[in-house]
Amino acid sequence: MYIVELILGALKKKKKNLPPPELEEFTRCEHVFMPVDSTGEMLACANCGLLKHRDMFS
Repeated sequence: MYIVELILGALKKKKKNLPPPELEEFTRCEHVFMPVDSTGEMLACANCGLLKHRDMFS
């Protein structure tokens, strides 16, 4: 029984190393950033909703 638990534990650890599905969606998106508020400091992608600060584009 102990051997089975070790195998199942190893399989669970491998699954934890996978990136979350949200990150995969962000990498596949063709980002179109638009300002979120009137100051224009924060930008959000119109397609997936990814948030970025305006300074990252300067």
